Amino acid sequence: MEDCNEDYRPILEMLVHTQAFVQFIVERSERDPRDYEVLFFDQHIARKSARTAKSKYGHCLWL
Repeated sequence: MEDCNEDYRPILEMLVHTQAFVQFIVERSERDPRDYEVLFFDQHIARKSARTAKSKYGHCLWL
């Protein structure tokens, strides 16, 4: 990324982040639901959702 033209860097960074997210979703959907990383992720999201539900600000828009 450091060697690319600075004019192209923002779009390339966005592309990399988007591809990384897609890869995360693919890997997440293919893993055994009992996998410790999947369980950790699900528990983390559940705790975050519970905290957000209790918050005076309501639902977290980024989640």
